[in-house]
Amino acid sequence: MKSSTLTSFCRSCRSRIIFTERPEIYDIVICPECEEEFEVVGLSPIKLDWPSDFEEYDKEWPDADFDD
Repeated sequence: MKSSTLTSFCRSCRSRIIFTERPEIYDIVICPECEEEFEVVGLSPIKLDWPSDFEEYDKEWPDADFDD
């Protein structure tokens, strides 16, 4: 039985990122080559993007209600 390799590519350095288990949406991944941090935003195929920084939004707009 052939095992499938779960991979994606770093958005910064384009290195292959290999997953030992299936990630979940919003998991944080660090590229082993450039150490850039990414967030899993898609699963089939695995897509990575820079993480959402909601703490930064809170600092810039402390009165904003993003839940509406």
